[in-house]
Amino acid sequence: MADKELHKAQRSLLILDKGPNPSTDYFVRPFAEHHYSHILRAKLSDEPSQQLIQLGTDIDVMVVRSINPQWLRFIQKHRSQFGKILFFFDDDVFSPLAWRGLPIGYAWRLAVQALRLNFGLKPLIDHYYVGSEGLRIRYRHLNPQVLMPSPVVAEASSKPIVLFYHATASHFAEKVWLAPIIQEILYANPDVHFEIIGGRKTKALYRHLPRVTVVHQMDWVTYQAFCQTHRRHIGLAPLLDRAFNAGRSETKLFDIQRCGASGIFSKVEPFATRLHGRKGVTLVENDPAQWVKAIQHEISELKTRNHEG
Repeated sequence: MADKELHKAQRSLLILDKGPNPSTDYFVRPFAEHHYSHILRAKLSDEPSQQLIQLGTDIDVMVVRSINPQWLRFIQKHRSQFGKILFFFDDDVFSPLAWRGLPIGYAWRLAVQALRLNFGLKPLIDHYYVGSEGLRIRYRHLNPQVLMPSPVVAEASSKPIVLFYHATASHFAEKVWLAPIIQEILYANPDVHFEIIGGRKTKALYRHLPRVTVVHQMDWVTYQAFCQTHRRHIGLAPLLDRAFNAGRSETKLFDIQRCGASGIFSKVEPFATRLHGRKGVTLVENDPAQWVKAIQHEISELKTRNHEG
């Protein structure tokens, strides 16, 4: 036990993956916490840092499932300056025979990764780790070790606050306008979640932000039922100065109320006149700084009420 603790105290591990994902959380993170005293994280989208190689051979690298060209080149160039190179996979990322029946796009991405892994990373790998006994048997020639999954324990926090914007594709300009506002709010409030209705473009617009749920557009009957599925707290209704918006009504208030929430609305017509003085309504000029301030005020009020309740 003493030798194991000594080994743990002296080593660090860099986990290299695509960002938050179940493979790292269920398999790699518990392994790292058990065997290493210090854990670093890097995403494939990050620029490789020269500071990593300054840590010397006391740092091992665990590559999770895949690697991209820039990180592959970085590891190849500085291989002698790292400790061990470890590779974890919980899907069959090496064998095309296992990809039969998969969607063409998914199989193509696997094929590109397989080439990069087989001819680029594989010669550098010291140890393999897999997520199942089936993969261990299939790749027994690599002598992999099976990592047992562990559940992710949710961190204790206050009750989550759900911020939402439910709008059709005709409001994509508002979705773009809201994105930096939502980013500021989410980074400042780890217990706030954001829900938005949209398609592929909306998903691409918000994919870099934490705790964002993009819900596909739905018909009216389905939407009414959807509003009853869970509690939401603050509804957003920005309305930019565009010709198409000139004919809008104040019915967005009813959608927000159906979700059991208060609402923050642009201080433009028809909202400025028809919603002035209404309970649960905050009117704000179309200035991003004012919207951040108004949303933050509503969040603070909710947290106070939750604490008192």
